[in-house]
This record gives sequence, C-alpha cells and structure tokens, in this order.
Amino acid sequence: MAKAQSRIDNLRTLQVANIDVAFLQIPGAVWGRAHPSYKGFLIPMAWLWRIFHVPLVILPLLPWPNDVRLAILIGCIFLAGAMAQVMGPTYNDWLGEIIPSNSRGWYFSRRTLIATVCGALTGLMGGFALDVFKGGALAEVSYSFIFGFGVLLGLVSMGFFLRMGDLPRANPVPPNLGNALRQMSAPFRDVDFRKVLIFAILFTTSSTLAGNLFSAYAIESLDMPLTVLTATGVAHAIGTIAAVKIWGFLSDKYGNKPLLILLLMGIVLTPLMWVACQPGQQAMNAAILLVGHLGNGVLWSGIAVTQLNLYLATAKDEDRANYLGAVLALQAIVGGIAPLLGGAMMASLRTGFDATTSYKIVFASLILFRVLSVLSLIPIREKGATSLRDTLQQITQVKPKGVAALRKIRAGSGESIKEEAMKSIGAAQMTLATADVEHALEDPSPRVRRQAANALGKIGTSEAAEALLRHVEKNPALVDEEMLEALGDAPSKSSVPTLIKFLEHPSSLVRRSAAKALGRIGDPECVEPLALAATQTNDTDLRRAALQALRDMEAKTVPEVFADGLFDPRASIRTAAAEAVSELELKELRDEVRRSLEWYMDEDCCEIAYALACVGDEEDIPIVLQAAEIQVHATQRRRCLLGVARLMGVEGQVYRLMSLSGIARDDALLTHLKPSLKKAPVLAQSLEAFSQGDEPEALAILAMAAEEASYVALAQRPIEEAFIVAAVAFSESEPTTS
Repeated sequence: MAKAQSRIDNLRTLQVANIDVAFLQIPGAVWGRAHPSYKGFLIPMAWLWRIFHVPLVILPLLPWPNDVRLAILIGCIFLAGAMAQVMGPTYNDWLGEIIPSNSRGWYFSRRTLIATVCGALTGLMGGFALDVFKGGALAEVSYSFIFGFGVLLGLVSMGFFLRMGDLPRANPVPPNLGNALRQMSAPFRDVDFRKVLIFAILFTTSSTLAGNLFSAYAIESLDMPLTVLTATGVAHAIGTIAAVKIWGFLSDKYGNKPLLILLLMGIVLTPLMWVACQPGQQAMNAAILLVGHLGNGVLWSGIAVTQLNLYLATAKDEDRANYLGAVLALQAIVGGIAPLLGGAMMASLRTGFDATTSYKIVFASLILFRVLSVLSLIPIREKGATSLRDTLQQITQVKPKGVAALRKIRAGSGESIKEEAMKSIGAAQMTLATADVEHALEDPSPRVRRQAANALGKIGTSEAAEALLRHVEKNPALVDEEMLEALGDAPSKSSVPTLIKFLEHPSSLVRRSAAKALGRIGDPECVEPLALAATQTNDTDLRRAALQALRDMEAKTVPEVFADGLFDPRASIRTAAAEAVSELELKELRDEVRRSLEWYMDEDCCEIAYALACVGDEEDIPIVLQAAEIQVHATQRRRCLLGVARLMGVEGQVYRLMSLSGIARDDALLTHLKPSLKKAPVLAQSLEAFSQGDEPEALAILAMAAEEASYVALAQRPIEEAFIVAAVAFSESEPTTS
C-alpha cells in the first residue's frame, strides 16, 4: 500500500511541473508571431524538447538516491514541457495555414489514428516489459530501454520534420512590449472567443479533475495488473481506430460544434463504468473497463479531432497563434490545477469514507462538469456549421449499406460497382455522400452520371439540389432528362430559372423533363412558364408534361389552360387535361368537359368521363355510362364506372371492391351487402339474379325498387360490373322498399 501511495504522490508531483510552464504558450505565441518563418522558429525548440528527454535514459541506471533522480527527472520534464508549450501555438497555427478549413477533420482524424496506433502498440510493449521484469534485477534496465526507445523514435520523427517544406509568415509582428500585451490580451477581449475559453475551462476540468486517480484506483482499490490496465488503453485505441476517420469526415461536413456537442453528451456517463467496478472482482472489472474503454475510444477520438478544430475555426485568422496560445495555455493551466483539486477532494473524502467510496464519488462528480461543458458549447458560434438538429437527423439516417457503398466509391471501383454504389446511396438517402456523388456527375461513364443524378434526387436536400444545379449550369452539354428530373426530386427554388430555360431545349425529352421538374418543385413562379408551355400545340411531349406539372402544383389559377387541353385532337393531351380537372375539381369547367366528352366519345374518353363525374352531378350519369359502354378494356370501363359511383356517393367502397377479382371480390361484395339484406329483401333478390349471371335483371330489380334516375340509367345500360355500383349505392341508402 505504501509503495502504491508513493507512486501516486510522484505522479502528482509531475503534474505540478506542467502547471508552471503552461502559461508559456501565450508569450510563445507572441514570440512565434514575430518570426518570419514558422519552421525557423520551431526547429531549435523541437531539438531541445528531444534533448531534454535523453537524461531519462540514463537516470534508472545511476546509483543515486531516488530523491536526486526524481529531482532531475522533474527538471528535465519541466524544461521539455516548456519547449513544447512555447512552440505549441505556432505549430498549430502553421497547421491551420497549411490545411484548408474544410479538410482539417480529414487531417486531424488521420493524425489521431496514427498517434493512437503507435501509442497503443508502444504502450502495450512497455507495460508488458515492466510486468515481466518487475521486481527482478533487470527492472531498472527495462525503464532505460523503454525511455531509450522513445528517444530514438523522437530523433527519427525529427528527421521527417526537417524534411517538411517551410511556410513564410505573411505579416510578422515586431516583438515590442505594446504589441505583445495587445496580442496576449486580444483573445480575452474578444466577446465571441471568451465563450470558447469558458468551454475550455469547463471541459478541461471535466476531463482532468480525476487526474491520475483512475490509475490510482485501479492499483490501490482494484489491485489491477498493469497488463490489464494497459489493455484498457489498447481497447481505447481500437475504438479510436474504428471511428476516428468518420469523425474527421463528419467534422468537415457538418462543422465541429454540433459534432462536439453530440460527442460530449456521449461521454457524460462514462465515468460510471469505474463506479460499477468492485474490488476483488477481477474478471468482471476487466470486462467492464475493456468494453467501456472501447466505447470511450470511439467518442474521445471524435473529441480529439473536433476540439482543436473548433479552436482553429473560431480563432481570427490574422491572429490565430495568439488565440490558440491563449486557449491552449488556459487549457493546460486548468489541466494542471484540476487534478490537484481532485486530489484535495479525494483527500477530504477519505476522512469520512473508505478509499473505494471516495474514488467513486470523485468519478461521479465528473458528470456534473461534463454536463456544464455541453451547455457552455451552445452559445459558441462556428461559421458554416450545421445546426445540431440537422446534424443529428442526417447522422441517424446513415445505414451500413450506404456506408459500404460510399467506401466503394472512394476506393476507385469499376463502372458497374460504382453504378450499384450510387443506387445504394440513393436508396439509403445518405446525405453524407452528397459531395462524393456530386463528383460522380462528371464521371466518364454516362451510366454512372445518370445514377449519380438519381441518387442526388433521392437524397433530396437543398445541398443535393445545389450540387445538381452547379453541374447543369457548368456542363449544359452533359445534361439529360435524368438530371433535370433529379432537380425536381431535390426541390429548390434556385433551380427554377435554369429549368425554365430548358423548356426551350432542342430535345423534346429534355423539355418534357424540365416541365416535370418544375411541377415537382411547385414554386408559384413556375405557373406562368408552364402555362405557356401547355399551349404549345406543336409539341405533344412538352404540352402533356406541362399540363401534368400544373396539375401536380394544383394550379387552379389557370383553368383556361386545362379547358384548352380538353379539345386537343391528341388523346394523350385530353387525358392529361381531364386528370387535372378531376384532381383539382374545377367545377367551372363542367360545360367544357361535357362538350369534350360529346366530341370525343371514343375508347380513349374514359378519363374525360371520370372528370365529368368529378365536376358534374347525377344528371351526367347517362353520358358517363355511354362512355363506359364503348370502352374496350376493363380498366377503362371501370374508370367510367368509378365516375358513376362518385356521383352516387359510393366511390370509395366501389373502388375497394373493383380492386379485387373472382371469388375474393364476390365474397367482399356479399360481406358489404350482408347488413342490408334483411332490411331490403329486394337487394337479396337482385343479388340472387347477379349470382346466376343475369346482371341486367339484377339491375332492373334495383331500378324498379329505387325509382331513381341513376338506377334507371344503370338498368338501361347494363354494363358489366355496373351491378356493383348499383348494389353498393342501394345498400348505403338502406331503402325500406320490398
């Protein structure tokens, strides 16, 4: 126990060393801002940082007292930390200049991935080495080996750093006292950035208050082997590896603030996994912590990417180094003080509770600070970031099939694979893939281009519409009907002017597609150009599509356009006009519809007959039945009969029966009529005649019983299936006539 407590005290001492140098980031940013070259400023301190780690290799082998070795260790770490703090803001500022703002997530996610993999592997190796040699004659040598290996890798990394191209600073600021004070105070005077500083304080407190207490708890209370403790780091690393790339992609797409809020909400309760651990339950504790750290890795990898990106995005470009220096210094200072406060809290708790309970109270208290850090993020403004609700909505729509398709696209797959991937993305409505699908609009394969346009239409967001519109305006020669129809599927008012121009395209198919797209967009500005297109008597495709588009838009303000279409010599145009009249119930066109039906009483007039039923009254039943009588196909005849049913008030019931066939329809009809058979014996008589195949007699029985013009008209024209209409109407009226 005493040995474990001594180890904990040493860890706390090292934490104190970091507090003293954290403030150096602020003057370091000012100093770096004065240098004309980023790299020229960084190289000397990068060398010193590595040099100050060299004594750590020798210290374990020296036969000096532990207090002396500890003092040297603290001094070296102090000086190395000072170098890191001084150059940190300038290095991050350099990265901010090199990496475009819309690719920072991509870069930092990969940097985090590499650091995690390397850290996990080397940490596992180090933990294994210490466990193997612990307590033996080679224990001290194992520390030297580990430190020496780290120094070697540091020198290798310096070689790669020296190969990086330099970037001159655009506007160096001379390092006089006045400029220095103004630069150091600028972030604290910026009202918007002060919100970022408040968040940094709360978040850092929430993540560092427990400090090394997690490790201390694992060692003191849980008696956890170092190998298991290190394995939790490996589990954390696995979670990071699995998720970090997608967090980078999401941060570039949606911004850092909404993503960071979601991630912080995810880690609010993660300290409870330590609370759930019980002393002496090694297997259970290992399972809880390994699974918990796997989830932690997923969440914290996103935080690692978005947190620094948020600082970069909210800092002023011309003074980025000072802003970063301020927030990182504040973060480092709080990160040094918070663990001391956590330690003091722990010491105070231990006067009234046992060690295990005290640890758990500290861990549970982290939840409060994490909730506060989430709340402090809400007022921060990040330019170009998507709202939290939209981000959450779009992320929750992501499906595994869509993600797999996106990976295939990015892997440079073949034509057929890419085409199928586009279909999958469209079916999944994967908004995350909008940029990748937009890129495919310029694919050499027309099949891929068409599927890409179709996918954007199915995604249906304003961003997808803008992508289609950019392509259409940039590449008019590549525009085909699929792309224009996709603009209608992803409706955006900004597409209207471009689509109107395509109403005059040389290709009739393109003109037709433009009209359809305008109808789906449904903006009032589309009515006039579509009405004009609907009068083009020499363009069948365009006129029909324009009439259908006006119908879809419910354009009741141009009834004259539909009236004109009712008298077109082409049946397809008359049908389109009639469909619009029936759906919009343009009762003012009753006379025009009736006259059109009289003029064009042929096998193509069923839709006009139904339109008359929609805008007329029971007096129109005879002419509708006349139209039904001459229809060749059952579908067209039934359409006319549905018109009669509509006029008699039973269209819905008749439609359901006509949707069936054979025995199923007869059974449904009997079920529908059964409640009325006892009340109206005549209905049973007519049903008996119908079941024996004598439909005219069945109609005549109902007409004689009802003594109404509509039933008489049906009996005079005993059209096949007309009995269904008459019987349902008769049962609904529930006559008492026998």
